[in-house]
Formats: sequence, structure tokens, C-alpha cells
Amino acid sequence: RRYGWGGKYNEKIDFAIRLNGNVNDSYEHQKLGIPKNSWFVCLHVRGSGFRDDKGRREYRNANILNYIPAIKEITSRGGWVVRLGDNTMKQLPSMENVIDYPFTRHKSEFMDLCLIQNCRFFIGGQSGLQDFAKLACKNNLLINMFCWRFEPKRIRDRGILQHVYSKRDNRYLSVKELCLRDCLTLSGDITDENYVLAENREEEISRAVVEYMNFLANDDLTLTSEQKEFKEYRKILGHRMLKSSRLTSPRTHTDEDEMIEHYKVAMRVEGAQGTLCAGFLEENW
Repeated sequence: RRYGWGGKYNEKIDFAIRLNGNVNDSYEHQKLGIPKNSWFVCLHVRGSGFRDDKGRREYRNANILNYIPAIKEITSRGGWVVRLGDNTMKQLPSMENVIDYPFTRHKSEFMDLCLIQNCRFFIGGQSGLQDFAKLACKNNLLINMFCWRFEPKRIRDRGILQHVYSKRDNRYLSVKELCLRDCLTLSGDITDENYVLAENREEEISRAVVEYMNFLANDDLTLTSEQKEFKEYRKILGHRMLKSSRLTSPRTHTDEDEMIEHYKVAMRVEGAQGTLCAGFLEENW
């Protein structure tokens, strides 16, 4: 606490990445057909094609078609949606003010960075593109979260969790039960075959997007009682893990390596300031 990691995580970082240009340039997205002075949202829904990992940790992936009602909520408010990813993904149907960017001639790593740097906010799962959005200090809405110990990170970040089904209980667990049972590993892997993850439904995603747009428009950081409780449970889980678990392998890492890893995790535990969407918690707490 003495280092104030929560405040540090919410400081804006000014940086420039130069490849053949500067990612801060605000005109690049106009090449995709987005009019000048229009606002847009970046959307990334992970598929198995990029890493060719179909059948392995499938809960990291999701069905892009479940996001269509949410996309329409954004465009109905005058925004544009730029879907990020690669051309192994399932294509979106043609929609007004929606750009299926991986299938355009403008697709490039540089353009990926430009789009994220200049979007109004980023919607995505826990992936590499979302990590850059955090680095760029963009507002983040996390969908289909499978690991919640350190996320959502920044004070204006929100998210919704995948649903966890318990075979032994023959039902889905509440968010509070997930926090108490702590059924996932540090990386989000499921180690107990009793638990099965199910992705978010389209109506949940749509409600989360509407809530998040309203939240950003009102800039009201007031939290519900469930949002506050979730943050406290998350911190308790992090502290419990730090006290009871070795984070590195003693076969390959020294005690000094372990101390450094503990410091890094403690920083993330203390620094996480975001929480889950109020509506999602109200239904699932």
C-alpha cells in the first residue's frame, strides 16, 4: 500500500511507438472509411486460428456473432465499431458503421496500434490486444473474463465473467461462490474437472456495453455494494495466494526469482481498481 499502486495504474502514460509513423496520429482510421471527427470503438473477440490452438483452452475464445446486438447498440448512438483480429476469424455480416478490419487491405500491426490508441474505448477478452489497450491507458470493457484476480485493472475498467458450471452441484455458481472457492489458477486455467466455463450470452454482452457507455458518459465512479464486495474478495484471494503458493518452480527458479515474482503479483493485487459491471453482479452475485 505504501507505494500507492492503485493510483499509479491510473496515471496516463504518454508514449509513442514509431514504425512507419506514429500511433498517436488520429487520421489513420479514416483510411477505413470512418469519417473525420467520428468516434469509434475497437472490438476484439479471440478465435483459435491465430495460434492454431483449437481444442486447447477453448474458454479463451468466443463466438463473435453473440456480440452483434452490442455492436448495434454502439452504432445506434452514432459510433463506429472496428473489429480487430486476423483473417482466420469468422467474418461479420455486413452492418452499417461496422468495419470487419481483418479482411480489409489496410490490416497491419501498425494500424492495429493506431486503432486502439485512438478509439473511444476497447471491448475484448483477456488477450494480447487488450494488454496493449491497457498500456495505451484506454478505457476497457472485458467480456468473457476467465481470470479475475487482477482484472479489471484501471478505475474506469469494467467486465463480466464467464459462467462457471459445477458438475458436482449440477448448477452454475454465483460470483460470490467463485470468489470463495477460488477454483481457477493464477493464469485462469481450470485444474478441477468439476468446473466448466460457459461464454457470455448475447443479451449479457449487450447490457454490459450499454451500461459501460452510460458509465463513461456520466463519469460517475460510485460503486454498488456488490461492486465494492467483489473488489474486496479479489484482494483477499490475491493475499491468500501470495501467502500459500509458490509462484515459480523451485527446479528452474531461485528464491530471489520467487521474491521478484511475489512483488510483481502483489503490485497487481494492490493496483487493481476496476470492477465488474453493476448489472451483471446484481444478477449473478
